[in-house]
Amino acid sequence: MESGNSTDEIEVDLRLSVLKPLHATWLVSLYNHLTGSVEKRHIAKGWSKAGISELVQGKATLSPEDPFENIEAILF
Repeated sequence: MESGNSTDEIEVDLRLSVLKPLHATWLVSLYNHLTGSVEKRHIAKGWSKAGISELVQGKATLSPEDPFENIEAILF
């Protein structure tokens, strides 16, 4: 670290009275960022590539098969 302190020595105030206003500020900033015109286009493009747009518009349907049914066998 720049100050020469170990990460074990850094104290962080985790009281809700400190975290709630910070979290609210982050959420408002994120909302403002994601509702910008460029970000809306990025989100729409991601939805399209993921197939979500087609599902919402009724142009596609989901398979009744659960893709996560045997996920443990696939991952481990």
